Amino acid sequence: MAAQSFFDRQQALRRLTRVLLLLTALGALGSAMVGGLLTLMVYVHAESSDPAAVAWIDAHHAFLAGAVAMVGLIALVALVHWAIYRHRGRAMRGIFAARRLDGAGSSLALAERQLLNVVNEMALAASVPVPDVYLTDDAAINSFALVTAGDESAVGVSAGALDALSRAELQAMVAHEIAHIRNGDARINLALLALSRGFASIYDFGTAVIGYPLRRFGSNGIVLMLTFYLAMAFAIFFVVGAVGRLTSRLLQAAVARQREYLADAAALQFLRQAAPLVSALEKAGRCRVDKPNRPARQAAFMMFVLPYRDRFWLVRTHPRVGRRIAAVRRMTPEPAGR
Repeated sequence: MAAQSFFDRQQALRRLTRVLLLLTALGALGSAMVGGLLTLMVYVHAESSDPAAVAWIDAHHAFLAGAVAMVGLIALVALVHWAIYRHRGRAMRGIFAARRLDGAGSSLALAERQLLNVVNEMALAASVPVPDVYLTDDAAINSFALVTAGDESAVGVSAGALDALSRAELQAMVAHEIAHIRNGDARINLALLALSRGFASIYDFGTAVIGYPLRRFGSNGIVLMLTFYLAMAFAIFFVVGAVGRLTSRLLQAAVARQREYLADAAALQFLRQAAPLVSALEKAGRCRVDKPNRPARQAAFMMFVLPYRDRFWLVRTHPRVGRRIAAVRRMTPEPAGR
């Protein structure tokens, strides 16, 4: 494949992100249409059984009412999750068991002070405010970036990265995280995560209501009949939640993968050399585990490399390390035609 400048690469990736975000919006709208269709099916069934019971509404308005109600429900639940995630930024730092490095302190080790200097240098190169700096106790080579409520940004680096990376490699890793902050990726990721969790909540509500009689009273004939009627009544939540959960998760992962490529391209813009980023990716890629703990899965979408080996690529939030390295090596400093 022909070489591509990191400027051209960033423009192409931003266009692709816009397409994926549009598909995400269309997917959410499509899920709402499914809600409208299911409402219409309920209306048709009710009309055939007792026309007088639904005389106050026609089929067209039944469909619209179901679709609009589902849009409102999806938006409400997604907004609630978005607010929770925005205000859980400090809790997310807690997931990493990270401690803040204070530049004014005199007890910092030489490597920790070097990390503060690197973050300051990369923030200056990216023309963004200097983020707070955190150090985790993780022995693996990794890092993260996040933005909390009030637009406070933070960059965290693992102790393993501080020990194993050279200064140039550490610069490359931090440049990648600073690029995420500058590109607004934290906000995009949180919004898409909130949408996905919103659909999951709708799905969980439907399955919880439908399965409650079986869990509570066993599987006798009356309970089975009650479960059947609950399934009919709450099928809208179940189907819309299931469809929306799958499509939103797939699209969220697709967007996240493209933003990783974009952050790599922006990091090259700050660094002006590919070798340190390639080396940092290679070292970090060798430190992943097969069975991650729950905190690692919760925070994986924010990290430099996926901290575990996920074989189901459709829901991976990061491209494979080898593909990222290949993309970095294809990029050149100057745009094509200059």
